[in-house]
Amino acid sequence: MLWNRIVAFVRAARSAGLLGLNGRHLRCVYDHNPRGKRILVDDKLLTKELLVENGIPCPETYAVFRTLVDVSRVDERLAGRTAFAIKPTNGFGGGGILQIAERRGDEWVCMSGRILSTRQIQDHLRMIQSGMYSIAQKEDTAMAEALIRPLPIFGPACGKTDPPGVPDVRVIMYRGEPAMAMLRCPTLASAGKANLQAGGIGLGITLSTGRTTSATFRRRFIARHPDLDVPATGVRVPHWERVLEISRECAAAFPLGYLGVDVTLDVKEGPLVLELNGRPG
Repeated sequence: MLWNRIVAFVRAARSAGLLGLNGRHLRCVYDHNPRGKRILVDDKLLTKELLVENGIPCPETYAVFRTLVDVSRVDERLAGRTAFAIKPTNGFGGGGILQIAERRGDEWVCMSGRILSTRQIQDHLRMIQSGMYSIAQKEDTAMAEALIRPLPIFGPACGKTDPPGVPDVRVIMYRGEPAMAMLRCPTLASAGKANLQAGGIGLGITLSTGRTTSATFRRRFIARHPDLDVPATGVRVPHWERVLEISRECAAAFPLGYLGVDVTLDVKEGPLVLELNGRPG
């Protein structure tokens, strides 16, 4: 009985034009994104170089940590910087990202409220360099960039502030045009990360209006925000037209026919490209 239901579901999905993981790889990634060109989006430093060259807005890079000597000089490399994000340049799924909101002497305060020492920051940078968070588990480089001060997505509607962290919009570009989009928002459970694997919320977006439709949290559909208890659907993404414009600019600048553009919304700078993805889900 269960097998018959699974077969029926797969047939219905195919007839509706839905792609599974294998279909995505065969018909989108492999057909439109040659392996030699995917490195342009796999390596975040290379991606940012091309974004800057093409005048596409993205967070400023503060420091790059390629060697152990760089790590030993973290205080010097980040002197005067009190808020920033540390990332692996070849990471995936949000792994290895640290969002530092404040610095108090030898203490570094994460957006989640966790307090780290300089020694712990150095240990984290070394783990990134070892390849712990990289796509292929190979040696990697760490980078520190400007911390996003996000526009509240749900706050104005409920008189509360959003959970700490940085929401972003993923726009799926197919042959240069938006095909679908999703808003990803952090929750208290995700410790400031918007990634769904970490416990963030995923909200579908209607491309024509920029409003959220259905929402998921921990692999189930939800109608209300789990932390704020406000409706999760019907929320309009700020600067939506500009988000789509930037996504088109990215598709024109990068030679990939199937591209995920992750855009965040900064209070001062407006929409900024966080990263690009050559295998977007």
